[in-house]
Amino acid sequence: MESRLSIYSAIAANIAITVTKFIAGALSGSSAMIAEGVHSVVDTGDGLLLLAGLHLSRKSPVRPILSVRGRTSTSGRSSSASAERLEEPIRREHPFVQHVYIDLHAVRGTAVR
Repeated sequence: MESRLSIYSAIAANIAITVTKFIAGALSGSSAMIAEGVHSVVDTGDGLLLLAGLHLSRKSPVRPILSVRGRTSTSGRSSSASAERLEEPIRREHPFVQHVYIDLHAVRGTAVR
């Protein structure tokens, strides 16, 4: 909560600075002050992006959807056992993975018929 307060304070300060710089630039005719006003607008946008990041960080992470597809090989044997052997190290390394897609023909180097 402390970080949100800091971000809101920074955004409010940047908005005040932005308005002041644009008014000063308009009254003085200084293009440098107008450029500084634009820079302050960008700083305000940074604060808004920080708030968006805080909001998105509270959501649960997206879990990938993966699956193993076993096909019957030309010899008639089921290739699901091969797929399971390939899938096992992936599941050990990434326990959050629900499914793994494995093209067994590409693994064996054979063409799909």
